[in-house]
Amino acid sequence: MKKHRKSILVGLFVLLCFGSLLPWATEGKDGFAEIKIFSPHNNLTFPSVSTIRVATLNLAHGRKNGSHQAFQSKEKIVQNLKEVTDFFQEQSFQIVALQEIDDPSWWSGNFSQSRFLSEKGGYGFAAQAKNVDGFGLHYGTAVISQFSLEQAYAHTFDLSWPILCKGFLLAEILLPTPWEKKIIVVSLHLDPLRTKTQKKQLKELEEKLSSLSDPVIVMGDFNAKWEEDSPVKNFANNLNLSAFQPKIEEITFPTFGHRIDWILVSSHFEFIQSKTFSLPILSDHYAVMAELKLKLR
Repeated sequence: MKKHRKSILVGLFVLLCFGSLLPWATEGKDGFAEIKIFSPHNNLTFPSVSTIRVATLNLAHGRKNGSHQAFQSKEKIVQNLKEVTDFFQEQSFQIVALQEIDDPSWWSGNFSQSRFLSEKGGYGFAAQAKNVDGFGLHYGTAVISQFSLEQAYAHTFDLSWPILCKGFLLAEILLPTPWEKKIIVVSLHLDPLRTKTQKKQLKELEEKLSSLSDPVIVMGDFNAKWEEDSPVKNFANNLNLSAFQPKIEEITFPTFGHRIDWILVSSHFEFIQSKTFSLPILSDHYAVMAELKLKLR
């Protein structure tokens, strides 16, 4: 066991030292790569709904709040993810944005976590962005949805040493009646260390969203609090997005006791309610939920 741990530590050290050599996600000329949509459930029907329940969770590679995923067995990670799907089903989340979610990677059992969650959780559609894609590690951001996921695009930010690449997945989702309308859902993960880098990353997303006229929901781990001149507040103001009671001192990342996971929506939506779940423990982040109503125009 000691020899195994030593090998893992050496591998992690090499990854950190040479991370800039990783082949990052392939993108198109505009910096966006269209990615495949996984649909594990056929012949789905979409009943009429009056509100939609969305959520965001930094999955921490399936390790919960325990030791690094490289030191957990595949069986343990699978059990952790089963608890996540049970929670999603109990809460009736219809669209979920996920960060730090793995495609097959050596340090978390070599299986697709987005496929696992969509299959076991009863979600008809899933899309995974591999913002890190090399050295046997393939992970990033994802969206799983009970509603029809029409298209999805991945964008990976420039490397911000010593942090491996972050990015976002942009999904086009078709809501059922009474709306029968396309919405944009973004799962986002920002740099955890530098405000300047966060602002630069959000500018890239802002440029993409400002060219769209559809209703927008941006969810994810912003690694930023809502305060004067903060990246998340400026980004929301620039795009006329709103958060649910952003000045309330709530915790989504207990390690530092900060609120850094956000759900931002365009003026097309009305918040019915929002909640942060400290229990059950699913990750080192808390899940954040919002129930939304799309305004008929």
